[in-house]
Amino acid sequence: MQYLKEVRLRKVYPVDLDRGQPWHKNPHLREEELVKVIGVRYEIRPPRLVCLKLSQIDPDTGRMCGGSFSIKYHDMADVIDFIILRQTYESAIRHRWKVGDRFRSLIDDAWWIGEIVTQEPFSEEYPDSQFQCFNVKWDTGEHEKMSPWDLEPIDEQRMSG
Repeated sequence: MQYLKEVRLRKVYPVDLDRGQPWHKNPHLREEELVKVIGVRYEIRPPRLVCLKLSQIDPDTGRMCGGSFSIKYHDMADVIDFIILRQTYESAIRHRWKVGDRFRSLIDDAWWIGEIVTQEPFSEEYPDSQFQCFNVKWDTGEHEKMSPWDLEPIDEQRMSG
């Protein structure tokens, strides 16, 4: 939803938030869904859009279940990625990040170092979502919300040597 709000705000392409979106067609969609790409097409017009047809998959069996839905995507600067590779997601969740953990994150081709200050849902509507659930403080003193898949452990040996 955040992505679509940015698309509309920046007037990247026409989007109707009140109808025609995946959650209107499938009200059981959650904030986080494990999906498989089952179709790709491109709309070549300003801007270039990738249209993905996605099918929900069962996390235990890896089999397609439920329905499919489509999304349009155009990469935009300063807009958070909302499609995450499964192995990246699972690795981040396995790490079990917690308040007080220090981490590094690659942002705009530069490494930033920070610490997790608090953890809370980004949206009360989705209390179990990991999306931007961490409030972090960068070593620069700035604060930001981050997701577990945005964080990497700091290799102290590489940092000191």
